[in-house]
Amino acid sequence: MFWKETTPLFWSSNDLRKNMKIRNGFVSNSSSSSFIVKHINFLDETIKKLSKSVISKLLNYGFSEVNAVTPSQLEDVSDKNIYGPIKDGKDILMLNYGYSVICNQDDVVEFLVQNNISFVASIHYGTETYVFDKGSKYVTVYNNFGRHMEIYHDEKCLPTEIMYKIPVKNILKNIKKRKNICQGK
Repeated sequence: MFWKETTPLFWSSNDLRKNMKIRNGFVSNSSSSSFIVKHINFLDETIKKLSKSVISKLLNYGFSEVNAVTPSQLEDVSDKNIYGPIKDGKDILMLNYGYSVICNQDDVVEFLVQNNISFVASIHYGTETYVFDKGSKYVTVYNNFGRHMEIYHDEKCLPTEIMYKIPVKNILKNIKKRKNICQGK
């Protein structure tokens, strides 16, 4: 099967209680995730421009203006040229919004999905790619097998599906469960 509707991306609350370590200080076991919300791209006329209200929400959340077109470009910290638009005179040729986070991508996914904002994300050091289209009932997850092998060096750790879809309502419900567990509720 090429894709399946599923929810295993998130642990059940029982699994979390058995496996979760609660730390009060610095969390050293982290992962990085990066998000791109597309706005203007002279190479892709199908991208719909964002409304001023959506841009305001993104900027208030902490997104930056970038000319990156993929989330992995944000992970290259040496490339300072990805910030800001690409212009030709007064015309903006490329302008997207980018955000990178270490450790807790759930908050960003929740923010974007609840606000119905399309995004592409590189999750957990690029082992997965999330794609959400405005108005969709699903977040599509693509497993990046090569990156899994780079990180885990073990074929037993490879995912079994190339791609699967997770209902948005399940994502939001599971994020809420995890937050409640972390807050001791």
